[in-house]
This record gives sequence, structure tokens and C-alpha cells, in this order.
Amino acid sequence: MNVRVLLSCINVLLIGAGVARADFLPNNFWPNSKFESGTNLDAADGSGTPTGWVRNGSDPTICQVTSNNYVSPTHAIMVNDQDPANYGEWDSYVSLAGLANPGDSINVQYSEMWSVQDGEMRVAVVFLDAGNSAISAGQFVVSGDSPGWAGTIASSTFTKTNQSLVVPIGAVTLNVGIVSGGSEATIGYLVVDDLSVARAPTPELLSGNFWPNPSFESGTNLGQTNGVPTGWNSYNSGSSIITQVTTNNYVSASHALAVVDNDPLNYGSWYFYPPISLAGHANPGDILNLQWFQLYSITNDNMRVTFSFYNAATNDVSDISFQVTGQSPGWQGAVAGSGFTKVNQQVTVPPNATQLLVQLVSGGGADTTGIMMIDDLSVAPPPPPAIPTNNFWPNPTFEAGSNLNQTNGTPTGWVRNGDDPNICQVTTNNYTSPTHALAVIDNETNKYGEWDADLALSSSNAAPGDLIDIQYSALFSVTNGPMRLSVLFFDASSNVLAATDFNVTGQSSGWAGAIAGSTFTLETQQVLVPANSVRMRFALVTGGPELATGVMVIDDLSAVVHVVPPVPPTVLAGNFFPNPTFEEGVALDNPTLGIPAGGWNRGGSSSLIDQVTTNNWTSPTHSLELLDNDTGNYGEWYMFLNLSGLVTNNDAVDIQWFQLYSVTNGSMRLSFAFLDSGNNTLFGVDYNTSSNGTNSGWNGSVAASTFERQFQRLAVPVGTTQLRVNFASGGASSVIGVMLIDDLSVRLSVPYFTAVTPQSGGFDLTWNSMASKNYTVEFTSTLLPTPTWTVLATNIAGGFPTTSYLDTASHGGHQGYYRILQQ
Repeated sequence: MNVRVLLSCINVLLIGAGVARADFLPNNFWPNSKFESGTNLDAADGSGTPTGWVRNGSDPTICQVTSNNYVSPTHAIMVNDQDPANYGEWDSYVSLAGLANPGDSINVQYSEMWSVQDGEMRVAVVFLDAGNSAISAGQFVVSGDSPGWAGTIASSTFTKTNQSLVVPIGAVTLNVGIVSGGSEATIGYLVVDDLSVARAPTPELLSGNFWPNPSFESGTNLGQTNGVPTGWNSYNSGSSIITQVTTNNYVSASHALAVVDNDPLNYGSWYFYPPISLAGHANPGDILNLQWFQLYSITNDNMRVTFSFYNAATNDVSDISFQVTGQSPGWQGAVAGSGFTKVNQQVTVPPNATQLLVQLVSGGGADTTGIMMIDDLSVAPPPPPAIPTNNFWPNPTFEAGSNLNQTNGTPTGWVRNGDDPNICQVTTNNYTSPTHALAVIDNETNKYGEWDADLALSSSNAAPGDLIDIQYSALFSVTNGPMRLSVLFFDASSNVLAATDFNVTGQSSGWAGAIAGSTFTLETQQVLVPANSVRMRFALVTGGPELATGVMVIDDLSAVVHVVPPVPPTVLAGNFFPNPTFEEGVALDNPTLGIPAGGWNRGGSSSLIDQVTTNNWTSPTHSLELLDNDTGNYGEWYMFLNLSGLVTNNDAVDIQWFQLYSVTNGSMRLSFAFLDSGNNTLFGVDYNTSSNGTNSGWNGSVAASTFERQFQRLAVPVGTTQLRVNFASGGASSVIGVMLIDDLSVRLSVPYFTAVTPQSGGFDLTWNSMASKNYTVEFTSTLLPTPTWTVLATNIAGGFPTTSYLDTASHGGHQGYYRILQQ
């Protein structure tokens, strides 16, 4: 751990007294919180009924309303149970539609007093599904006497209680119950007033954040200043330095991290240890976005937030500190009442770094004193690429519309459809562009929801025959799916000409249990505009079957007309391999996040080895790379190409690529395999790197080296439907090094002469060929000015890899020319 001892003088600074809290949570959505609305509330026997509440239990008369004591005038609700053979239960139900989504945290606050014997009573907060079955519950039990109990309800004081719960997937209704059992033998009183429920403030975190416990809401003893957030450790070089968790001020929820330094000779620090692994998040050379909120008042020098990078042996390789001094812009003289300031920074991951540690340190200089607090600390790789400049789809970020900060808001251009339009929501819990995304949240097994948006096609956007590139970010968790994003095209009579479904089921790769905190996956698709199309539609749909449940969220939805880039001479004429130059795709300038178009996927035991590089190439400006420094793992790029309509049985294909490499402990390889309709391998071949470990153009580094050309011909086996391509760093997992390929092209083989050999009585002609074709041999004595070709033989059955023909004809003269025609 990198902590520097800093000496300082002292000015006493105390954390200000806590701000007085309102009796109700901000944004409370619980109706009749004060129990002042209802019927017969002043009945002496407690038989009144607050609006929204119902009596349950084995003896409903235990459920009462009291005016003997309360927090807000002039009634409270209670269970008065003097019967050891029965229990009572007050219940109230509120629909969560438009109030809270699965994955949200909700805060529950109430004031209570109790005196309970022979068991326990409780406030129960229960989540119910669409069939009114309980999914999960928080049971907040009490027993004995409350802290303010003085023998009677009238003489006792209330205790304020706060609870927090996470809304589970499938929840549509929230139930609060006030229950006199535990067991039916329980007797006593439980009185509740000022019940409020609100969605917890959502932490403002970077999209794609991978830093754990960013809001300091997980840990032990967090309601006390000596609490410890999960993952954090404290160090104090002197007894008067305070490293603490504070509830006096915060950005989200209820806690922030603080150092309070009143000691000019010592310092204190919080540090997150062990460091967080960067695997799967960033590699050396990548940029990381940093964000946190800070509040401070510092005398003499500075305090700081420090980001420290460590190597695999947990040795410190780099420290980057963001120092502050004086007072933050929102400082108002004390912690309570002051405002936090948001900080955004970027750092580059240094060479050999594999781990990240963060510190909050009170020193600074030799005489630093004061306080510094942080909250909502997040670390993330750069966001996905921006909306393409030639996008023609309107409102791609869902930032235009009405009432967008509510779940029932409507982005411009979109309409709700389906059995239950309430399934269609706008979310601010997560997004890739500020600050909204489109969501379908379906908790019903017999209904579905559908967002629809239509666009009239014209010369300004797309026309029949155009190929459209579609890009969007998505996250999802789907049960009994699929759910889908669909693209539909209509004719002038509103008939559907084509519909393409991009289905999802299960969980997206970045799903972390809830919408908030999960990371989006960038998706790219292509659709062809059919003839006679006049209108295009996007539909975000929860069915699949109506029994599909879960969530699907999209953002940054764009559509552009596909433009085919120029083909360089290093790509074979007649190539049908998609994206041969690796110049099409998403996030291509990010080595570990970039994905070339055409169907490429990352695989292997460590996908971080699979990269896209701009360090060298054959055609500008990207190539595919395996960068393997891990002797315990291997990386692999792979893809499948549908060959239907491109080749037939016994055809041959020409394959060309350019490669450079430097490999130790074995070989890396580019592999090709022909598969049948059942994905069985009919034939496969590995083209391994050479035994000396480097290609002929290797000059000590990727940037300084030159590529070498590779050319191969392969016969297409009978029954072939697919070509599988694998680019792998093993061999064995122990293989390390680097390998690049570029300009990978595949075409139907074309004939050319491989030999013309004089024989007794003629010339033996040999050419490359394929077994599925017949060939014609022709001759001419001159090529200028206009050659006349004479057929020497036709319908010559081809073979693989070559076919031969002996020309015994007498042509006269001393020169002539042959050509081969593939029939």
C-alpha cells in the first residue's frame, strides 16, 4: 500500500451537528402517512379505520386507532393484543407502478413505541407479484420495551426507525403490515405513526461502473462514526485523526466517507484493500473514467483522493493524486447543510498494471488540518461510441419527450402498445447517454408490453434495397423468454413486408442483479430494406410468449445506411468474407472492447487477450490481435460464416491473409473448418506460427515489423454449410507473445496455370482447379491486336488441387499462348 506519512499543525474543526430531519421521507409515496384520514378515528374503543388500511389476523379487534399518543396530530395506528390465543394484523397495499422498479431500493421510515411480552411484534414490508403471492419481505421485529417506554402509551415517547429494501424482480405491489405476532401467545402493544415510503435516491454513477460499494451503503455498523464500509480499511497515525462513516451529509442514500484531521503531527486515510482486479475492465494503455462527489474544508496544504495501480505481485507501479485545499464550492461553514461537488477525471492504466486501489488521505502537508468527505465513487471504461454522425433515426438517446423523469414518461416518437402498456417505461436508473433509457419491465405471465416507433422512409433516410446498420446498447434479465427488439417494414397499405427479431433471453453479460449497477452491452445488427417499403418501425417487446417476465433496457438506438468501404488491393478480387480489413465494427479504437463487424466473438479462457489494435496494419487502420502475456490462459477470436449460395460441394476456396507475430512457448494459429448443418466438422486445418517464433518481417516490436502474406486453397467437402474461423493464442495455455492478422479474404477459387512442361509430342498443362467444375483449354498464336482463341479441349473434369491436360496439337511457329476457362 502506498501511503506517505505527512506532518501537520492543528486547527480544531468539528463535524457540524446533524441537520433536523423531516418527519417524512422526501418523495414519500405512501398514502395517509399520518393516519389522519379515515372513518370513526376518534372512537374510544379504537375501532376507527384509517383510509387504505384493513384489519386481518385471527382477531381483527386487536387492530386499533389511538389518540392517546402520536407524532403528528392526532392519531396513530396500533395493535393492542391482550389475548394470548389470537393475533391481529393491520395491512395496507400500494401498487408500485410508476413509483419503483425492480432493482430500486426503497426506504421505509416510521415512528414506533412498543411493550411486548412472550414473543415479538413486527412491522412487515412485503413485495407481492401479479398473483398477489409474496416474493420477499422485510420483517422488522420488536420485543420487550421500546427505549421511550414509560409504562403507558400516553406517557411514552416514540422511536424513529428507518429501513431499506430492494424491490425484487416480479414485484408489482407493496404491502405494509403491523402485526401483533410472532406467535399468537404474544401480548402487548405496538404503536406506529408517520409511516413514509420512498424510492431511495439513485446514486449518480458512471455507466459501466465496476467499483464496488460506490455509495458506502454496504458495511458494518454504518450508523455509527466507527462504521466500516465493505472493502475499506482505515489507518490513523495519531489517535486524534478520525476516519469515519458519516450520516451528517451525503449524496445518495445515507452515508459518506470522511477523514477529520485535527492533529498537525499525524494523518489518517481510508484505503480499499485488497485492490480491485482490472481483469475484464481495462488493460494497460486503456483510459479509465473516474467520478466522485467531494466536500471539504482544509487549512494549510491539501488532502487528496489517490488512485494507485498495482501489478500482479501487488507492487505499486503508479500513483495519481487529485489534491484539494481550502474549501469546496458548496461549503457552508459546517458539514450539515453544505453541498457536494462532482469531480470527473481520467487516468491511463500504466504498463504492467493489473489492480487498482483508491485512498482518501488527510495529508497533504506538514500542517494540514480539516475535513474531507467523498460519496458515490465510480470507475468505468469510456462509454460506448457516440451515435453515428450519419444516423437517421430520430431521438436516439430518448432525451426528448414528456414527463421523462417518471416511469410513465413518453419519449418523442414512441407509443405504448401491448396487453399492458404500463410494462413500457422510461428509466433513469441506468443509461448510456444522459439521462434516460427505454425499458420494458414485465412482471406478468399473461400479458406483454410493446414500445413502438415508426419512421416514414424517404430520400433523406433510407430506400428499398439499402442495407441498414443498427446499433444500440442493451441490458436485460429475462425468464421464460425471449424478449426482443424488432425491425419491421411496411408498404403503403400498412402490410408487413419484413420483420426481423433480435431476441434475448437469460441475462446480458453485464447484468448485476438489477437495472442500477448493471452495464450495457453494445449490439450491432443489419437489416435489408425490402422492395416497396414506405415505413420502418422499431418495436421493443416483452413477448416472445406472454409468459416472459423480466426486464429489457435499450439506449442510444441508431440506424444508418451501410456504406461499403473501398476494397484495398491486398484483398482478393471476388472476396466474399465479411469485413476483411477489420475496419467496420464498434469501439474499434478500444483494444479490449472493440468488436469487428461480420460475426466475430471473443473466446478462450481469457477474453482480454483478444484485442483490436491500431499499432500496425496492412490496410488502414485496424487489425485483429492476440496479445497474450498470461502463461495460464489463452485467447481466441472466432466466427461462423454461412456459405449457402456462395459455394457448392467439391468447390475450392482461395484464402489469403497477412500476419506478423512473435511467439514463445509454442505456437499461435489461424484455423479454418468446414461444418455441416449439424455443426459437425467435415474438415479443418490449423496454420500455425513458425517454429522459430517470429515471422520474416519481425523487427522487435509490433509497430516496427512488417506483415507477411499467406495464401492457401481448400476444398469444400460435401455437405458443407458453414466456414468456421478461429484465431487462437494456444496451442497450450503456456504460449505467450503477440500475433496480428489483417486483410483476411476468401473467394471461390479461380484457375491459373501452375506448370507448363514440355513433353514428348507436346506440352503438359497443369492448373489449380476444383472437383465441382469442368474446364476448357484454348490456344492462340498472338495476343495482338485481336487474339483468336482455338478450343483444344472442353468439358475436362476438374480435380483438387490441380488438373492436367497434354496438348499434342501442332501449332506452327515458335510461340503461342494458352488459357483456361472454368465452365
